[in-house]
Amino acid sequence: MNKAIRSQACRILAGAGVMSMTPYHVDPGLKIDITAHGLDVRGNLVVSCLANEVLYFEDMDVRIDAILKAPEYAVDVISASMHGIGEIEWMEFVGPFRMGHVHLDRVYMHQCARPTAFDVVDLVPQALDLPEVCIDTLGAREVVGEFTEQQLRGLIDAACSETLHRSSALISELNGRVSRWDATHVVDVSEFGITLFHTSRCGLISAFIAFEQPANTLDELRERLSRVVAISVS
Repeated sequence: MNKAIRSQACRILAGAGVMSMTPYHVDPGLKIDITAHGLDVRGNLVVSCLANEVLYFEDMDVRIDAILKAPEYAVDVISASMHGIGEIEWMEFVGPFRMGHVHLDRVYMHQCARPTAFDVVDLVPQALDLPEVCIDTLGAREVVGEFTEQQLRGLIDAACSETLHRSSALISELNGRVSRWDATHVVDVSEFGITLFHTSRCGLISAFIAFEQPANTLDELRERLSRVVAISVS
């Protein structure tokens, strides 16, 4: 599962998700929205902000926060979050935006598993060379959608019973309102596996379904999913 979390970190650095920053020395309560972010060819994290919101700021220490949401329309689920401390070096103004380089040494990923730390320098090569499955998020979600909810629920059951190699499941209590009981949703799709969650009146089950080999293309994703589905019903 650590590889899948690493994949999420790489995707966020490459431009996925929503990012913000806080100038914690200047005003720890201020959140500055980042309108766009990503890596340049040298692997530097480049961000853009509305110029009128950062017009008078100089280079400063910032906390970076980012969230990656599940590729679902029916529910709003955060699949992972990233946090890190760094320094922003402001660059030129481009129209209504101000650009900047954020120098980060380490980031921390949070999701259903315990927090995981990554050195940014180790993530950059992978983040600059993401496979199709990670770039075409909607295409990957459509491939998963080719399988029935019953088949996806079967994968969760197989993870709970440890039938699938390297797959895992986490069962927790469910607090708050749920729009649909007994529903299975796709939380994340990566080259290393998919994360699903199922809501029932008994609680929430989150399961990571690992692939035996990475699925770099959409066709490979379809093949890997077909294989684990077949194992789950055997």
